[in-house]
Amino acid sequence: MSTKRTRAKKDDVELRINEIIKLIFNGYNVYNLLDEFGKEWGITSIQQMYIYYNKALERIQEINNETIRQNLQFEINRLEEQLRDAKGPENRRLRLDITKEINKLKGLYITKVDLETAIPITINIVKPE
Repeated sequence: MSTKRTRAKKDDVELRINEIIKLIFNGYNVYNLLDEFGKEWGITSIQQMYIYYNKALERIQEINNETIRQNLQFEINRLEEQLRDAKGPENRRLRLDITKEINKLKGLYITKVDLETAIPITINIVKPE
């Protein structure tokens, strides 16, 4: 006699992923989750729990990436405001330094590399999304 498996509803999946995110921050790993919530959620194998666990980790990464983008934009805006405030010929050096910092944050400024080293160096320019 076989038992019929039922799929979790989309809303239930989202609730479980959100719950797993909270538990990850509280130190739970995939095995703890299986032991504690496996029966309640109808999950019997570690592979099934890994699906939820990996989705939760992806969501955490998305949140982190968005936070980094927002913080980067905030810092660029702050520096651009400082650049607007640094007027006059006496602030030429300050304006140059601020412009360099803005370009570094935007990924447009390449730092100097010592060409005397025997170690080959690769420079990758990555522009923020």
